Amino acid sequence: MQVRIDVHGARLIARVDNHKEEVYLKGLNHETNYGVSINLMSVVLVGGLSSEEKLHGVKYIIESFVGCIRNVVLSSGKAASDLLPITPLIATKHENVKEGCRNMCHTRQNLCFKGSRCINHYYDISCDCFGTKYEGEHCDIYTATVLTLRGSSYVSYRIYDWKDRIHSSVTRISMMFKTNYDDSALFYASGESLKPQYIAASVKNHSAYIEMDFGDGVMTAVLGQDLTKHYWHNLTIFHDRNQVTAILDDHLKIMEIPGEVHNLLFDPEIYFGGGPNLSKRKGLASNNNFVGSLKYVFYNDISVLFELKKGNPKVHYIGVLEEEFTESEVNVIPITFSYAKSHIWWPMSNVHTLDLKFDFKSSKATAVLAYSEVKTSEGLGFWEIRLATDRLSFE
Repeated sequence: MQVRIDVHGARLIARVDNHKEEVYLKGLNHETNYGVSINLMSVVLVGGLSSEEKLHGVKYIIESFVGCIRNVVLSSGKAASDLLPITPLIATKHENVKEGCRNMCHTRQNLCFKGSRCINHYYDISCDCFGTKYEGEHCDIYTATVLTLRGSSYVSYRIYDWKDRIHSSVTRISMMFKTNYDDSALFYASGESLKPQYIAASVKNHSAYIEMDFGDGVMTAVLGQDLTKHYWHNLTIFHDRNQVTAILDDHLKIMEIPGEVHNLLFDPEIYFGGGPNLSKRKGLASNNNFVGSLKYVFYNDISVLFELKKGNPKVHYIGVLEEEFTESEVNVIPITFSYAKSHIWWPMSNVHTLDLKFDFKSSKATAVLAYSEVKTSEGLGFWEIRLATDRLSFE
């Protein structure tokens, strides 16, 4: 990374790898320099703000840097062409900085179980249990958190707060699912910051339908068949820089990302097993929430269902039914009528026979459960099934 300030041109030029951006600094313009007519001493802070700056009320929405920095070069001069490095470069003050690049995974604090992957956070570590069939903080519990969904609920995971927005060049989404039902949403995430982007996964026509767009073109993959026979299936979507690999069990498809944008910047909330306003979500092949069981749900190194059961405030179960942390076969999909005006309109093709059967429960003492207008040779009429004072009547 390189940052250069051209005082005479009133420009700030930033480079990251092969990317370059330039902004105009109005404050350095000779006509609008806010009355400053002499050179001022300046302080360069590397890695974050000092405690004095924070006390003086300087506020930024970004956190201080966490990680390793090396090969720091500070150059100065009267013009951009006259820049010379300052040597020796000695910091006048530093806070919470250690020499060397510390890898906590190489210390005794690494308690990750064999087969899992240790992730170095420089001040701490975490363990990635992906692919191990283990769970827990150290991937040492041989179990799987299973969640059964019945078509009226889904799971949301907040992958970051708005102040922590980052572009991701590597992303992994993975889950195991089991279902008897076709036509449902498995996963959805989208963002609008760079270009409109999304990754969507659905069960459609008994196959896994995956569609994604990084902003410069749609990519699709249709994997597997007979996915609705109530067997466990393993779906992984792995984004690695300019390539995306979609894997379902033993089926694999590798896709090259078109265009120049290869990084992802999702909005904070991503969804598993459905989501809100599915009909408005571009790329989904279904508008229905998932019906069946999920386990080993991962977003990068985060075991989403394990965090949900643990009570992590970033993970939420959203639905009208209670969380069901067990594997259950769903034979009935309930429908909730939330309001008095809620109803289903069901056209009848057979005018000679009506066979109606259903279970119901309600907190209301009176209600119309079913109704239809009829036309006979004698004229127009109607029939209805009514609940009144704990009694059913057919009229």
